[in-house]
Amino acid sequence: MREEIKGTFPLDVYPVKSGAAPVEGDMIAINASKEALPAADAAGITVAGVAICVKNDSVEVRDGVFAFANSVANALDRDDRGKLCYVEDKDTVCSVPGTNAVVAGVVVDVYNEDVYVDNSPAAIAAASGKNPIAAKVDALGAVTYVAPVGGEDADTEGRASLAQLATDNAANRTAINAILTALKNAKQMASA
Repeated sequence: MREEIKGTFPLDVYPVKSGAAPVEGDMIAINASKEALPAADAAGITVAGVAICVKNDSVEVRDGVFAFANSVANALDRDDRGKLCYVEDKDTVCSVPGTNAVVAGVVVDVYNEDVYVDNSPAAIAAASGKNPIAAKVDALGAVTYVAPVGGEDADTEGRASLAQLATDNAANRTAINAILTALKNAKQMASA
């Protein structure tokens, strides 16, 4: 299993893309259809985290700080802490964006042969110069309901809760944007 720094890690469950074969410990990316596949420098994907459990054509994915192999060709070092790193393959991160510039996360540290990477949406947004609060709101806006791994059927209560979450999220996004605008106008917050 991949080494990780313990803390708070949101857990999501995604269906596996047809033909993909993720295994536990792989860096996982999500395509536009919200299907999981092993991360690569491929168009139209976004890193979601690391596979914690793969079962019944779905994968449990956790984000947080994980250790990945350092690229040989485009190695990272301790001077890269706080900077974005990029996907070379499902196990390896690098300092230089590939053809598709798939962001793996933010370099937390480089130790021995490993690069510790925070792949949470808020960390990536902050390192990219975006507002981390807005990034988290955007991430919540893309939530879809998938039956839990090992569950026979999706429960109707969970689907109803998700529908309410989507409705509440739209209202919360509007309220958060209004608060951010008010803070900027009052010069209590710098513009991103």
